[in-house]
Amino acid sequence: MGKIIKNGVIYSGSGTGIDSVARSSITQINTDVTGIQSDVTGIQSDISGIQSDVTQAQSDINSLSDSAIGKTDAQELAQKHGEIFNSYVGDKINKATNDYAHAEGKGTLASGEESHAEGNDSKATGQGSHAEGGNCTATGQYAHAEGYSTESHGFASHAEGTTTTATKEASHAEGYHSRAVGDYSHAENYSTASGDYSHAEGKETTAAGMYAHAEGQKCAATNSCAHAEGYNTQANGNYCHTEGYNTQAVGDYSHAQGYGTKAISSFQHVLGKYNTVDSSNTYLVIVGNGTGDNVGDRSNAATLDWSGNLALAGGIILTSPNGTKYKITVANDGTLNTESVS
Repeated sequence: MGKIIKNGVIYSGSGTGIDSVARSSITQINTDVTGIQSDVTGIQSDISGIQSDVTQAQSDINSLSDSAIGKTDAQELAQKHGEIFNSYVGDKINKATNDYAHAEGKGTLASGEESHAEGNDSKATGQGSHAEGGNCTATGQYAHAEGYSTESHGFASHAEGTTTTATKEASHAEGYHSRAVGDYSHAENYSTASGDYSHAEGKETTAAGMYAHAEGQKCAATNSCAHAEGYNTQANGNYCHTEGYNTQAVGDYSHAQGYGTKAISSFQHVLGKYNTVDSSNTYLVIVGNGTGDNVGDRSNAATLDWSGNLALAGGIILTSPNGTKYKITVANDGTLNTESVS
């Protein structure tokens, strides 16, 4: 006779009854086990879902990093201590690719060590350089370019404004379309300073000589220490000075002033307007009184030669003690004539 204990009750007997109870118990156990297995499967499914979410999140992070700065750049930036702010995707990403470089804005590049680029499409490639604004480029060491489409290539050079260029060491270009090409030169407002230590300002002026200075409009100082000012004046000699309107100083140490005057010889001083040109260095001082630029229209009111001789186109007017004015002229035979004048 067999016995079965179920739920604290002892069943005894033999045959079909006991077998029926046993089978019922086994069936219940199997049902419980199946339920437990189902719960385990559900837990495993939840874990798989969490792992899938983590994987997707990591993929999103990697994708964002790659689109912003490029995977290779990101790894390099982490090593180089560079900084990037406000980056964009595509071809307008910001890049800071050297030690302590800083890039911000849109499409900027700071590739020089300790460089700084900001704005739109600005590039700072020189060590310690700074580019800001739109499409500005600073390639020189410690160079600074700002504004729109400015370029600063020289060591410690500075370009500002619109389409200005500072090419040489410590050069400075500002305003509109000015170019500082000489070392330590300064150009502003559509002018060019190509001589070392030169200064060009105004509009369309050129300072090409060393230490030269051009100012005004369309003026040019092309030789050492030359100075041109006014409108369309040309200072072509060394240490010469031209001023006024359409004047020219060609001789070394010469000076031309007034309207359309030309000092061709060295040490010569010309004033007035449209003087007769003296290329043989006969005169120290010339006073022009011409009417035009053609040879036949040029004339002199007075000249002073190197011996101190004064020549006048007119007469000499003297005032007597009582205040009467007399004009002294000379006839063809050398006779002096005197007449009172008002």
